[in-house]
This record gives sequence, structure tokens and C-alpha cells, in this order.
Amino acid sequence: MLDSAPRDTLPTSVANIHAYIELAGDQPAESSLEALGEGRRIASALGATLHAVVACAIPPRGADGLIETLGRHGADKVVLVSAPELAGPLLHATHGPAVAAACEKAPPALVLLAATAGGRDLAPRLAARLGAAYLAEASVEYGARGELLLSRIVYTGAFRRRLQAGSRGAIHVAVFGSDELEVGDILLESLALGPTRARAAGDAEIGDLDQDGWPELLLKFWIDETGVEPDDTEICLTGLTASLRRLEGCDPLDPALR
Repeated sequence: MLDSAPRDTLPTSVANIHAYIELAGDQPAESSLEALGEGRRIASALGATLHAVVACAIPPRGADGLIETLGRHGADKVVLVSAPELAGPLLHATHGPAVAAACEKAPPALVLLAATAGGRDLAPRLAARLGAAYLAEASVEYGARGELLLSRIVYTGAFRRRLQAGSRGAIHVAVFGSDELEVGDILLESLALGPTRARAAGDAEIGDLDQDGWPELLLKFWIDETGVEPDDTEICLTGLTASLRRLEGCDPLDPALR
């Protein structure tokens, strides 16, 4: 998950990276230690401070040992948040406010969570709450200038989406052409996405994604302009053709594309 900013990109050197740590009993889960290790590699490359964030109902027995373990696995600092409501399973409903509070105290440019059931529930909703971008199952890359890039295959492998740390989150939309719709007839200025009718960012592209001979229209919208809420499951695109035919299509909102 990447923090958002009012401009397109942040400097390569960032201040804080957070890795959320799930516990297995009183010890960090192996999957979280793997996320912490990835965070260490990224923090070292970018000159950032790596925070291990632990949220639990009561401080675990042997908290000093837990902190030592997290330090050995790369954490520069450990943020321990405890409250009775954190006794339940990892969900945004139970743990989201605590993790968001930790992010507000030490604003991160990047938050890493293990791809567990709880992490998948928490991460996209936390991103929406923070006004950040979210990328699931991401691969880590570095650009020519050393900038951090996270990438993910989208559109069934037709494209690889890349997002630079600090960039604004975007939703990528494809309007599929057919014998009933020639995408070249669509009035681009009429297209609007989401509750607040966001306009497309940048230039539209045309390409045949599914290789069926009918071109598709490829668009990008900034998430923070669409009015999408954390629990929204659907998003709609509306527009007009040159003949003033009204177009409207709704699709499930996949958090992984945020």
C-alpha cells in the first residue's frame, strides 16, 4: 500500500516505512517476518526508517523478546498498540483504527502487510481511509534513478501495472469494443467514473486487449477523485457516443486494482 500525495511523485528518499506484524500467540507470524524482511530491503535502498507495527489486546508476555526478534529481522523501531477491542481476529473493523492511528503518528510512504486473509481485509480499507493507493501481490522493482516501483500484472496478463512510491493511486478502466460499440465513437469528454463523476487523467489509449479484432479504450482515473468509499464493491462509468447514445457500465471494484 502506498501513501498518496497532492503531486504525482515523492522524492526517492522517504522517511518511514511500516510493516504490520500479525502475531501467532506471543510471537510474530512467519508471513509477517517475511514482509518485514522485504521492508528492510526497501528501507535500506531508500534510506528510510522501518517501523514494525504490532496491534494486540494486551502486550504479549515477553514483549522485550518480541521487540528483539523484530529488531533482528530488520525493524528500526517497534510500535506496539494495545486495546481490548484488538482481541478479535485481524480485520479492518477491529484493527483498522489502531493501525490508522499508528500511521497518523508516524506518516509512512509505504505500508507492507502479509498476504493473509486478515491482511487482505485490512489493507485496501486502510488505504482508502488514508487516501492512499493499494496494490496486492506486488513485485518490487527499482527504476533507473533508484526510485521504488511496485508492479502487478493486470488484465489477465496483458499489462503490468507499475506504481512509484508516493504516486497517486489510480483506477485503470478498459471499455471493450464490439460490433455494437466502436470505441472511436465515444466522446471522451463525456466519460465520468464513480459517485463524484471523475474525469479521465491523461490521454486515453486504444488497444486490442483480448485480441478479438475490436479495439478497447484504455483510461486512467485518480482514485481520490472518484468518491469511492472503503466498503464500495462496485463502480460505474458513464458517457455518450457521438450520436448521443448514453453509455453506462458497472463492474465489481477489485481492491487489488486500487
